[in-house]
Amino acid sequence: MSPIIVRIEDLVGDVVSIETAADGSWQITFPDDAIQLPVEIRKLWGFVLLMAQRDRATSVHYHPWRSDDRLTYIIEGVQRYELSPPPDEHAPAIIEAARSVFTAPPAKGRLSRLVGLAPERAVCSTFSFEVHDWAVLWDVVCWSNRERSGVELIRVTPLEEQR
Repeated sequence: MSPIIVRIEDLVGDVVSIETAADGSWQITFPDDAIQLPVEIRKLWGFVLLMAQRDRATSVHYHPWRSDDRLTYIIEGVQRYELSPPPDEHAPAIIEAARSVFTAPPAKGRLSRLVGLAPERAVCSTFSFEVHDWAVLWDVVCWSNRERSGVELIRVTPLEEQR
């Protein structure tokens, strides 16, 4: 199965330029009207993935039901960085955005109706996150047990292949 391709422009809108500074940091320039672009939740995922790739993260986790470590990424399996989480009321939309952007549409066949797959279903997929000419492959799992739900992104592309 081919990975789903997710370009940074698909998530955050047009990017005028992405330049790497001498210290390895990124300078991202957006068009003047970028503040008016719709779909803020997709932008959230775009920026989280940009930071995760920049910092060489091996996984990203969104657990809105936790009191701490609600939105984190892990670098080389050791360092854990907690990001300021979005407001609680946006959690269902954030998880649904991850489900719709990073995974294939669900099957509508007889079996899915038979087993009663609900919108809260767990889904998994592989996607390639592309920033200009740089692509990193990620596995994604969006899950729910009806009380709690979350998103797990696990880097597939080895860190050695990062430019």
